[in-house]
Amino acid sequence: MRNRLRRLLTLVVATSFAATGLVAMSSTPAAADQWCGILYPCGEVNNNSPLWIMVRDNWCWGDNAPRYGTSPWTCSGSIAQLYPGQKSRNNLPDSFDDTDSFRVDAGCKTKYNIPGVAHAGIEDRRGKAQHKWIKIQDTDTATITYQVCSGSPAKYWVDTFATATGYQDGWCYQAPVTNQRCQPDGVLWSGTSYVFCKIWGKEVRVSGNYNSWWLLTDLDSVNSGRDGRAFVSAYYLSRWGNNVAKDNSGVVIPDC
Repeated sequence: MRNRLRRLLTLVVATSFAATGLVAMSSTPAAADQWCGILYPCGEVNNNSPLWIMVRDNWCWGDNAPRYGTSPWTCSGSIAQLYPGQKSRNNLPDSFDDTDSFRVDAGCKTKYNIPGVAHAGIEDRRGKAQHKWIKIQDTDTATITYQVCSGSPAKYWVDTFATATGYQDGWCYQAPVTNQRCQPDGVLWSGTSYVFCKIWGKEVRVSGNYNSWWLLTDLDSVNSGRDGRAFVSAYYLSRWGNNVAKDNSGVVIPDC
């Protein structure tokens, strides 16, 4: 409903512009799409992967914490399938002119990119029983670049010398406390643990020791509302030095 009212307001404003000679356009719904992101901010998903992906046209207001499962949780909204080569604004019903999230399915690995963000997003749900919804800000266009829904992530065994905090990605470290998505997911205890892969992120530095690699793993202790698959800093690896991410046998941990 909110999106439809916004589209109606846009048409009124655009028609007013046209009447004054500032803009020439028709009053069809398709014409309103060109004002998304100009007269008001909108989120969008482009699916450049070989598999369809689920998207959603609403999110709980003021909340960007991770969401898990199949249902659209407690907030109103609709979900739809976005097929390969489709864009949510062009190929879905009007309410998806402003798309608020997409879903990484249990058993799947998904890579995505958001222009203006310094990194590509990685979500690997292989071996997990629940889907995970990824929020899109109103000014974002998320492009799904890769999906695979088969196989299992390989495990690489590492030793850590202290308890490591897990985050949604390697750029959440030291994020503002108001950023719900980047709140700690839990911790990985010191000792021997498995990790799946690595990504480049914010540097963790203590005196002359530092590391910008982050390792995807399953946490030992999980905070409420999180499912425990998260990234921990490679700074905590016991056997290696600065900006090195290898397993206990010396194998370089692969990129996610």
